[in-house]
Formats: sequence, structure tokens, C-alpha cells
Amino acid sequence: MFRGIWDSLDADAAPDVWCVFLVLSSCPSSADKTVKVEGNGLGTSNYFSFNMFQFSGKDGDVYLHCKLNLCVKKGNTCTP
Repeated sequence: MFRGIWDSLDADAAPDVWCVFLVLSSCPSSADKTVKVEGNGLGTSNYFSFNMFQFSGKDGDVYLHCKLNLCVKKGNTCTP
């Protein structure tokens, strides 16, 4: 189950001033309407997608970070 997904200019996973949250509290960010999350917690797999971007005025790598919950499957759902 996705708990949070963000991207940043730093390989360090800690969110900072140059990060953008794509998924927050298991839900797609309301700030980016291109973020789609499918099947989050409904089975044994889930997916997300978003339109890629570059930080304004910044060159170089963009790092994607994910915070996940692994949970026991009960029926057809993942219960955290």
C-alpha cells in the first residue's frame, strides 16, 4: 500500500524544500491532477502514474521516493 510518494533533487529520502508530493496519506496529491493511483490496498499489487516534470530552474537528476506499508492480505484487500 502506498503511503507517500514524492520526488526531489536529493537522493536522500527525507522530504525537503525541493520536493513535490505525488501521493500523500495514501491518496493522489490534489496539487497535481495528473497523478493516478490504482488498486492501492485492494489486492497484492498497485500502480501509480504521473506526468513527468523538471524542477523550474534546476538541472540534473530527479529522485523518486516511496513510503510503503506491507500488510497481510485478508480476503481481497490489504488491511494495514
